[in-house]
Amino acid sequence: MARDGILENRTNRIAVLIAIPLSIVIAFILIRLAPAYALAATLGVGVLIATFINTDFAIYALIFSMLLSPEFGSRTTSGEGVTVRIDDILLAIIVFTWLAKTALYKELGIFKRTPLNKPIFFYILICILSTGFGMMAGRVSILAGFFFVVKYIQFFMIYFMVVNHVKTKKQIDNFVIALLT
Repeated sequence: MARDGILENRTNRIAVLIAIPLSIVIAFILIRLAPAYALAATLGVGVLIATFINTDFAIYALIFSMLLSPEFGSRTTSGEGVTVRIDDILLAIIVFTWLAKTALYKELGIFKRTPLNKPIFFYILICILSTGFGMMAGRVSILAGFFFVVKYIQFFMIYFMVVNHVKTKKQIDNFVIALLT
């Protein structure tokens, strides 16, 4: 009679041997955190896992978070200060997860050939150079300039993620409907 135990597979045994000590370390870290930080970390890991498993979820999460996200921090009309929105954090998690997924699954690809690739590359290069020159001249705050450039790069990474992921017109229709609701 064949045994179908979960620990019969060598990979599963290694995963369990890594997961148990890692879970204990994470538990000790979480009990020392304030409940709000522990909840935020748990939600972040949950989004990371869901994004890795389902790219559609990631795109829908971005659509709704960009529409409904609260803002923390303060900015003036002259551009001083930094604000952080929930979608900024979610965006960073999703882009990181998507890059990790493309590293594991080579067939996904990062940059599908589109007519916008060169203009996007030059735009990012100009943003980095002009922000860098502004920082050196003292006209641009280092922190604010860095975050603005990273935000632009993240938006273009969303573009590449969607271009690589969308395969049918139905997917496009669903994303547009989500944007408009």
